[in-house]
Amino acid sequence: MIDVLRVRNAAVTTIRPLVEASRGRLDGIPDSVWLEPYMIGLLGMLITLAAERQTRPIEGAAMRQIQTEAWRKITGLDYRIGEEIMLLSATHDEQFLAGCMDAASIASELYGDEAAAPPGWDAPNLLGSSLFADPAAAHQVRDIVRWRETFDSYIVRRQ
Repeated sequence: MIDVLRVRNAAVTTIRPLVEASRGRLDGIPDSVWLEPYMIGLLGMLITLAAERQTRPIEGAAMRQIQTEAWRKITGLDYRIGEEIMLLSATHDEQFLAGCMDAASIASELYGDEAAAPPGWDAPNLLGSSLFADPAAAHQVRDIVRWRETFDSYIVRRQ
């Protein structure tokens, strides 16, 4: 049985510092941005990748619970995001898929080349080894280049 709390906390511990650093740099993040398909793909996939580093592949209700609870802790929004992720994935929404691919790229920088995307995804191959290959060190790093290039620039375009 999967320890949902432990896995969720690991995802939150990895992602929330990045979001909070962006909030500070950008003087806040509008709540409406979190519900856009691109952002749902980006954050949802990043939560999934961080969670799956903790345990075997997670499916179904357990993953939806992890995504929903991590989403709430990271964004501050009480929203059942797992269902939205399933819908956007099933309809192959282009913006959602772009967010997923960017999340795979961010995970590559966070975890190094060992970051694995879910089956069927081709994560972009970043040149060279990552400075952040140690997962423990990733939690202490606030300025991850790929994060700023994707997340921060997306928020700026929406303001």
